[in-house]
Amino acid sequence: MTSAGVGALLTAARGTGVDRIVVGVGPLACHDGGLGLLQALGAGEDLARLPEVRQDWAGTNLVLATTTEATLLGFNGASALLTEDFGVAPAVSQRLEGELGRLSDRVNQVVPPVKELLTGLPRRPEREVGSGAGGGVGYALQLLGARTVPGARLLLDELGLRERLPGSLLVLVTTSYDGATVHDGVVAETAKAALDTATPTVVLAAEVAVGRREGMALGVSGSYEPRAGEDLPATAARVARTWTPPPR
Repeated sequence: MTSAGVGALLTAARGTGVDRIVVGVGPLACHDGGLGLLQALGAGEDLARLPEVRQDWAGTNLVLATTTEATLLGFNGASALLTEDFGVAPAVSQRLEGELGRLSDRVNQVVPPVKELLTGLPRRPEREVGSGAGGGVGYALQLLGARTVPGARLLLDELGLRERLPGSLLVLVTTSYDGATVHDGVVAETAKAALDTATPTVVLAAEVAVGRREGMALGVSGSYEPRAGEDLPATAARVARTWTPPPR
């Protein structure tokens, strides 16, 4: 599989004259390190023209909206997560890690990494947060100068939800309210925004695996799952009765 289609979409989007291009990328896609994307933009088979492509896109406002903080390489990298999250055989993940490593070596040859001001050490783009998104689509977008933001946070800002929270009761609905939900994603980002405005927040989920203390740290006042014989709409009605102030 190749990310070349993303490159074609970027070119088409820029051709419309828009002033910003947002690319939403999840944890798993084509796993080519973004090579196809860069080649589709004219970087060449060996990426020799990557500096020219970067210059061409330098004036474009690119935003990488991710659902993962995975890097391209490393223990928390795109290949390692294939085994951890998707059950891919370790031998396959190790082979893919090697291929992505060779790709990043080539990129660093044609575009030498800038040095950190404090340490003087090269800043490695393959270790940037979000570079592993989409199996390396994030890496390619970051090489083009994309700004990286969590997708859920971007949605909050675009929808103006932060301004609408004060004085409300926030109800978040998710399939599973678990450890992963607490750390990132829509539930975590929205609950944090509600906490900043002292907005009470409750979570409705088919399965709740988060304790009250951990939820309170996130800003969640209560979490509810269906009782025996109860579907989620009935749960929502029950919670609404619990949280609705009595008539004066």
